[in-house]
Amino acid sequence: MARNSSRSTKSLPPLEPAKSTRDLDIDALLTPEEQEAIREKALIKIRARDKLDAEEKLLKQEMERLDKALHPEAFVEMKEIVIDTAMFANKITLDGRQFLAGERYTVPKPVYDVLKELECNTYRHEDQIRSGNSNDAYYRKERNVRLNAQSSAA
Repeated sequence: MARNSSRSTKSLPPLEPAKSTRDLDIDALLTPEEQEAIREKALIKIRARDKLDAEEKLLKQEMERLDKALHPEAFVEMKEIVIDTAMFANKITLDGRQFLAGERYTVPKPVYDVLKELECNTYRHEDQIRSGNSNDAYYRKERNVRLNAQSSAA
């Protein structure tokens, strides 16, 4: 259903940050001792904030480490790989992601295994193409075999 458009809606002006209309003279209002005390107070607050941030970061690191130690089956091992393919292949595309030859990647172990297999396949294919008179080429050749009544023994 459409909303009733006969009601008038007034747009409120955007909120602006409060501006101080007073120009305070800090040196006239606070003594040097009070200013120094405020600086020390600010330093204490900053150090406390930094300490809380450090505690939180360490807590996250320790939780992750302990989680991996207690439940290793839930975490996939990551491996580093440099893509090394035959000259005709400049990249490997796996699940829509391109891995460029000569580049270094950190991937999960199952992806690492597939990439290594594909690297080997590129070299095997290159060997098959360039093999010339190797046994591989000989045994892949189609034979002219004729069967007739004299050559077949039953």
